Amino acid sequence: MQILPKSHLRWKKLYRIADMTKNAECKRCQGKFNEKDIYTIQQFQYRKIPPYRWVVEFFLKQNIGEWDSFCESCIIYYQKLSFDEYPK
Repeated sequence: MQILPKSHLRWKKLYRIADMTKNAECKRCQGKFNEKDIYTIQQFQYRKIPPYRWVVEFFLKQNIGEWDSFCESCIIYYQKLSFDEYPK
């Protein structure tokens, strides 16, 4: 039986804790991220342009629901995309 140094055990425990917190998955990039960093298209309801009803319909055409999860960089991508696609 191999005896591991205490520092190794502590690192393994910290790694397991960090790994457990990254259990949310971005729908676009499939990347893992912390649950507390989840973004959804519901954040767009606070914008005046485009209206939220239009945003929901726009994303439904792309098979994206109101509760689908995204990381920060992907939600910024969709924010720009929806703004650019909105008829002016």
